[in-house]
Amino acid sequence: MSPEPSARGAETLAMVKAALRWMFTRTDALELWTRAPEGNLGARALARAIGGVLECRLKRGWVMDHATIPAEIYSLKIQDWMRSATDLEAVGRGFHDRLESEYERLGAVIEMHDDDDLHDRNVGIAVEMIKGGQVGKATVFYNRFASMARYKPMSIVSLNPVAIDFQEAILIVADDSFWVACTRSQPEQVGSV
Repeated sequence: MSPEPSARGAETLAMVKAALRWMFTRTDALELWTRAPEGNLGARALARAIGGVLECRLKRGWVMDHATIPAEIYSLKIQDWMRSATDLEAVGRGFHDRLESEYERLGAVIEMHDDDDLHDRNVGIAVEMIKGGQVGKATVFYNRFASMARYKPMSIVSLNPVAIDFQEAILIVADDSFWVACTRSQPEQVGSV
């Protein structure tokens, strides 16, 4: 039995991309696998459309009508997903804009780095992971990028409340937002939004 036409095409692809975002930002998942049973062209096309990589073909990969049939196994690693996930740069730019307004609120004079889409993408994924409760994962993935791209690393100060130190300032994260608690230039300041 084939899926209804409404469960195919662009709507299905959008739903799967949203599920991938959820898995990679709100769980500890680093790699996802799926099966495409022999003859199921839609499953294979969807696995490829999301950037899935063929890992192997199994002779006994699926059971259909009480018979074992072959299946292809596809994987998607978080690093591959991160390169193609939409709007992560916008999330990163939004973070930087908010950070700049926090510095202004505190009267802190901190030089911001030049615009950098790749940095914004990596900040965006870190922000999404932190919002999703994956603070440790966010720190690992951001610092991995930062060490190669020569940005300053971040570190976890506290998990309850979530407090992040990224060398110029300490951020407190709560209720899907953040504020700068203090900056290195003015460590005695404590602010809230």
